[in-house]
Amino acid sequence: MNRKQTKTPRVADRIKAALEEVHGALSSGQPIETQLTTRVVKIPAPKKFSPKAVRELRGKMRVSQGVFAEMVGVSRVLVEGWEQGIRKPHPLACRLLEQVERDPKHFMKRLVG
Repeated sequence: MNRKQTKTPRVADRIKAALEEVHGALSSGQPIETQLTTRVVKIPAPKKFSPKAVRELRGKMRVSQGVFAEMVGVSRVLVEGWEQGIRKPHPLACRLLEQVERDPKHFMKRLVG
């Protein structure tokens, strides 16, 4: 079978061309910023949640530890550990808790539809 010719380059061809462009820029010895568009993005570290902050957030939502755990995708034992100060929320969990804290009602609506 013959492959139908298309006007749009295949993804693999576009990736290859982009890599060749980067290779050429790096090989030239010139600063990369003068040849390609570069951006520096600074993303702040997530807020740290103390045991009290986790309890207060769950309290705002008026849910049990078990329900809260289900909502954020962890075990009830882990939420209990956060609230008692035995465990600290992982930075990824803190990112999610920040979203919950920003608008708890909206977060709950999105979960239950």
